[in-house]
Amino acid sequence: MNKFTFFEHGKLPDNCDLKYYLGIKKVANGYQVENNIINSYNLLGSVGYVFPKPANIDLSSHNLFEYQIDDILQMCSQRWTLNANPMGYGKTVETIITLQHTFSKDKSHMLIVAPKAILQQWAKEIEKWWPERAKDIVILASGGDLNKRVLPTHTIFITNYEHLIAEKRQVFFQSQIWGAVVLDECHRIKNRKSLRTKAAFKLKAKKKILLSGTPVLRRIDDLWAQLRFLDYNFSGNSYWNFVEYFCEVSNNGFGKEIGKLKSDPEIIKRLNYLLDIVAIRNDNLSITKGKQINIVNLKMGTKQKRYYTQVRKLVLDAMPESLNITSALTHLLRLRQMTSVPQLHYTDSENIKFEWIRDLLLDNPEEKIVVFSNWRTVIEHLHHYLSSIVASCLYHGGLSTDAKLDALSSFLYRPEVRVLAGTIGSLGLGVNGLQKVSSTVIFLDRDWSPELNAQAEDRLNRIGQENKVNVYYLECIGSIDRKIATLNASKAADIKSALSLKEKELENLCSN
Repeated sequence: MNKFTFFEHGKLPDNCDLKYYLGIKKVANGYQVENNIINSYNLLGSVGYVFPKPANIDLSSHNLFEYQIDDILQMCSQRWTLNANPMGYGKTVETIITLQHTFSKDKSHMLIVAPKAILQQWAKEIEKWWPERAKDIVILASGGDLNKRVLPTHTIFITNYEHLIAEKRQVFFQSQIWGAVVLDECHRIKNRKSLRTKAAFKLKAKKKILLSGTPVLRRIDDLWAQLRFLDYNFSGNSYWNFVEYFCEVSNNGFGKEIGKLKSDPEIIKRLNYLLDIVAIRNDNLSITKGKQINIVNLKMGTKQKRYYTQVRKLVLDAMPESLNITSALTHLLRLRQMTSVPQLHYTDSENIKFEWIRDLLLDNPEEKIVVFSNWRTVIEHLHHYLSSIVASCLYHGGLSTDAKLDALSSFLYRPEVRVLAGTIGSLGLGVNGLQKVSSTVIFLDRDWSPELNAQAEDRLNRIGQENKVNVYYLECIGSIDRKIATLNASKAADIKSALSLKEKELENLCSN
């Protein structure tokens, strides 16, 4: 029997070799059980993984959207959840209310792990939505040995991923049986070999919740570690078993190269079957007025075009002689930066993207805007360029938490501060409130991951936004900008096929 045969509803086939079917094989010292991912799927229906939504939870006092009520009921009914709602749909609020109703009588500690920049935001949201537990919040953002502390019950610990792997903290985190563990921006454990992922696997909890609007950043194998954290039956014990079943895998001469999701409709159906069990995803709900994506084609000035051409020629000349992964990325980095901040290499160059932003600000004197780039140096140059025109603030990973909070506060509450410029990796994750003062977001360049770009877009396209959000991607004509956009489009289509196919679409796909 093919070990990848799929059977609906957990039913075993007639005349089944059960040992082979479950992946049991004889080894030197007895028998070894190999948790085969597809076999796990087949058995899910027979081991109690599908729970009815509770009927005795009253959510009427919380002023929630209808979809949020459905989400919370589902989260309350399950031991594990991957809440993959898009940015701005209120995943934090849904999680807090879920914990409130699930652990109203349970005295267990809870652990919330989130990026460092938004620890205080989590505390404020708990104070707002679960005020009776505000006194129980402990934010772990500095050193110290917790292993010998006597802690009261009902403590809600909020910490960041770096402290999850800190030597002084590991025994404490891993020795507890937590009531609930919540991993915010859970795509940060997508690398199965990283220390933070291994530390997350060792956390023991009665309830596990993952939060990310972008659980798949680049390839479908990003899901493996996240599913493994929830329950090994969702991932299988073998990473390569999961990858080789769902992804195109080739040998590039240096080893296995993981490609896109397989196009087989049955395989896509099975992936969606799995995600239907563990994931919550509400796409395209009318909670905002939406967003308009605008591609702005800019013609480089004479000097910038000449300098860009020179750098491209240097790259092409150098790559055949010294091509390796490191040198190739270095060359591409320089070429990409030439379209966003040529001043890094040629101080006398024009910058057509900066000029476009300047004109937008001058033509719209009441408008506040948010600007993203991959690189800190780019937004620092923009900040300097705009200094004689308008007041602006910077938000990037090199700043302290207090400095980032000050920048955010200035943008939100000081009318004269009209620009908040940040990196996609810092400002694009977890920051809330921008939608209250701005509906214009500009990208000087793209991240390689379309999902990270979309997540940054939705810092403004979220609950509380009263206007349609205008998103501008600035591209220099004849440059690498368009190549990256094309690559992102193909990645986005692959990711969407894994996360967003609805039942009707699946039926149509599988019938063709």
